[in-house]
Amino acid sequence: MAIFWGEKEENTNRLKVISICYTMNDPIDEEWHQIDKIPDPPESRTGEIPVMYYDLVTKEFTFDYIPRPLTPEEEKDKQIKELQDLLNHATDLLVEGGML
Repeated sequence: MAIFWGEKEENTNRLKVISICYTMNDPIDEEWHQIDKIPDPPESRTGEIPVMYYDLVTKEFTFDYIPRPLTPEEEKDKQIKELQDLLNHATDLLVEGGML
């Protein structure tokens, strides 16, 4: 069994999940919610992280993605891709102009 605590979003029925505990005990107070299974988060996307939400009406979990800073390796990969795209575009222009 798991219990979790979340912050209520304004004007919605969703809680942003802040803390999850796996326990055999009952929830600590009415701000904690008991659930049989917490879903695994989806894989992170480059530059984004998943944030878990719980819908108080449907009793289902969903995930939204929020931006995060790129790691140095991701930043380097992004720069390499941009340079490759630029080189490919320049090559295409040269081929179209009959220069290659």
